[in-house]
Amino acid sequence: MARPRGRRRRDGRAARRGIDTQPLAEDELVAVVATGHPLATRAMLSLPELAADPFILSSGGCGPLITDAARRARARLTVAYEVRDVATILTMVEAELGVSVVPTLSLQGTSQRVTAIRLNPRVPRALGLAVLTGGSPSPATRAFLVVASDAAPVQERPDVSQGGTVTVTAAGNETMS
Repeated sequence: MARPRGRRRRDGRAARRGIDTQPLAEDELVAVVATGHPLATRAMLSLPELAADPFILSSGGCGPLITDAARRARARLTVAYEVRDVATILTMVEAELGVSVVPTLSLQGTSQRVTAIRLNPRVPRALGLAVLTGGSPSPATRAFLVVASDAAPVQERPDVSQGGTVTVTAAGNETMS
């Protein structure tokens, strides 16, 4: 069953009536390849450059964002696997079963030996919470919104904004080159 995609306005609110959104963070998708892969030395990649390798597609929340970006870039990705869990995707990339695209936030604290490479053009994503408008949210909902808002700005992610790669080692250390 297909789910309709809600459109967002610049103010962060959902275009659908009856739903308000609270922006939490911005993130971007990056290509991930095994550290020994020929593309691992690149500062930036386009999605069509990933088409020559088996592609591990997220079947979770980022899947539609990845396929939409590939369509816009006219990239014909060779999807060899569809995997829901990002940690499994990273393990498969490390094992050289293919390449993938994942959010930078998913690289935080990972123990896989993979290299993250910025995409050109950039593929941003916004993270937020959606609540129904009208009425008053429950005390638990209000408390959750406050905690989530306070926690969101402190999240750190590997910085690939200037190009270059982030190598995540087995010890969980991240190095920028």
